[in-house]
Amino acid sequence: MTQLLREVYLPCWQRVLGPLLVFQVGLALTALVLLQPLRIVLIERLTAFGADPFVGNVDLVGFVLHPLGATTLIVAAATAVLLRALELGGLASILWHGMRHDHVELRTVGYRLLARLPQLSVLSLMMILGLTVLALPVVAVGALAKAALLSDADIYFYLTSRPPAFWSLVAIVVAAALVAGIAAVGVVMRYGLAVPIVVLEGRTARDALREAKTRSRGRERRMARHLAVVFGLGALAVTLTTALLAGLFELADGSEARLRASVPLTLVFAFLATFLLTIVAALARIAVVTVIVHAYAEGRRAPAEVVPIPAIASSLRTRTALLVVAAVGVASVAQVVWTAAVDPDDRAVEVTAHRAGSSLAPENTLAALERAIAAGADVVEIDVQETRDGAVVLLHDTDLRRIAGLPVSIWELDLADVQAIDVGTWFDPLFADERIPTLEEFAAAAKGHVRLNVELKVSAAEVDLARRAIAALRRAGMLDQVMISSLDPRILARVRELEPDVPVGLIVATGIGNLARVDVDFVPLARAFATRSRIRSLTTRGFEVHVWGVDDEDLMVKALLDGAHNVIVGDPLRARAVVDWYRELTAAEKTLLRLRTSFDLRRPASMVPMPSP
Repeated sequence: MTQLLREVYLPCWQRVLGPLLVFQVGLALTALVLLQPLRIVLIERLTAFGADPFVGNVDLVGFVLHPLGATTLIVAAATAVLLRALELGGLASILWHGMRHDHVELRTVGYRLLARLPQLSVLSLMMILGLTVLALPVVAVGALAKAALLSDADIYFYLTSRPPAFWSLVAIVVAAALVAGIAAVGVVMRYGLAVPIVVLEGRTARDALREAKTRSRGRERRMARHLAVVFGLGALAVTLTTALLAGLFELADGSEARLRASVPLTLVFAFLATFLLTIVAALARIAVVTVIVHAYAEGRRAPAEVVPIPAIASSLRTRTALLVVAAVGVASVAQVVWTAAVDPDDRAVEVTAHRAGSSLAPENTLAALERAIAAGADVVEIDVQETRDGAVVLLHDTDLRRIAGLPVSIWELDLADVQAIDVGTWFDPLFADERIPTLEEFAAAAKGHVRLNVELKVSAAEVDLARRAIAALRRAGMLDQVMISSLDPRILARVRELEPDVPVGLIVATGIGNLARVDVDFVPLARAFATRSRIRSLTTRGFEVHVWGVDDEDLMVKALLDGAHNVIVGDPLRARAVVDWYRELTAAEKTLLRLRTSFDLRRPASMVPMPSP
């Protein structure tokens, strides 16, 4: 590897490093402005052919099993791979000519990629189909193992208690995934080798894959080792660069008392961080493609039919270097501007106590409500289901095993049976008197103190939960102080019919399609799904965005900086402190905070004054 680096890789990079970097920056901008928006529109259009403009959560399973859904997901994955294929093809073309001691005209590289676009699209589709075939057995094994090992209780019981059966399932799935992963590495390497064959030799996708298999025979392990080394070194370089920048910033900034004291310093460091990380990441990708191109050159049995590219005069090399610096600099400035932008300061930000404040007291109980109110929560989120005799009660899981040790479902019990069960001791013996409250009882206790976010938990045994929940809230006089949410858009449509003035929200953990076309008033997003661009897109269309799964200060601050209207947390006391601190920041301070947290220059948790428990 060291000899290869000295004799092949470094001389090649010296000849074509400028064109390589310019190409990457140009492609990234093209993808951002044109290719990614087109991809999103295509996916949304395909999804819209179904009954709903957005498919999320548990509905994704049925969607995937439908031909339209499967086609949409395959197209989504294939187009993402195609963007990487265009990058790989362009870099491979430049590197190949660098190895042949040619100079590169990027315009010609672009023309070649356009000419090969149909076959690169087919190749990307074939790769996704191949990986899907490898993934299906893993999914099947996982589903069968879950049915055999984890069928006696609600999934949350297993996730929290993690009995031996849970670890047996994990071991089975990991073993199956490991076998499929090893095979997938071979598929991806063969695909990577097929891209330059398509681009440089004009082969069809099918021929290129066959040729890649032939050329890589006997070389797979060495290629895998080289790629592993390059990936490792690239990750290490990015990590060290980030750590170095953070260390330098803290060294210069550690004595500041207020955020606003270092506006120029923060902006300089943000630009420097973006510039250096862009260069380091680009070099890492170039190194990966160099390994692939070298394997392509070694496996070629006859001279490839490559269209000669006119050489660039040596006088243009300085201009190329300046163009690289300018292109990366402009991209870095744009990234800093995007990162630094904050939402208007007049946005109301609220705290919701998840499951009534599950960190302070037993979840979904009157004790939790009392503590959530005392902690300053604006909203209390609760989960409701139906008992066998039609009462609406508070419970998150489908059974009582996790909170009461009873392997029985809520819909198998009458209200009198439910209210005799101790649901507090599991949390702390001090709460041994806690019982499962009815929705009407809980709403009456909350009236005038806090608003409610009532999540309707739909199950196979659900009879008429929407109507019964609304009736209970009406009897408690809380319809004007409540919002209703659910993972199921159908029950939310039922709520709209029954009580149009009650705000409804679709809880989203993941999904595909156009979420902005769903008929709801607010959207509770899972932390991983709550990207800044998604929050901004929904906010500009009039939706309130709530973010859940943000139970530490850093995650709360990130959600607020990204534009969330509400953070849903287990500990409302801590969240109240974060939100109150955030409200006191000026626009300039929020801008600096965003820059610092985005580039890991300082963690928000070190700045927020936390209350005593």
